[in-house]
Amino acid sequence: EIDKENPFFDQVNNAFSQIPNKVSVNTSVFVRNPIVVKEALNRAKGICQKCGNNAPFISKVTNEPYLEVHHIIPLSEKGADNLHNVIAICPNCHREAHFGSA
Repeated sequence: EIDKENPFFDQVNNAFSQIPNKVSVNTSVFVRNPIVVKEALNRAKGICQKCGNNAPFISKVTNEPYLEVHHIIPLSEKGADNLHNVIAICPNCHREAHFGSA
């Protein structure tokens, strides 16, 4: 819980403008094969292929269980965008795959 009575709160709050600065970023992305994504999700049948739990919620866009398709060998490391190199995993497992420690 935030202690708004702490003087440090005002120092931190006043150190930043109410409207954050905006910067432009130029980036490159890989064009994914939508058939690979769809088939990976079909193959998983709503179950995370890492932890084995059900997808955490239903997607508003697709009305299907929400899983994310993850490349085992990243595209940035010359991994293939095919069904042999992807798994469908829940958002928690996906974050762990990218940011967790071994």
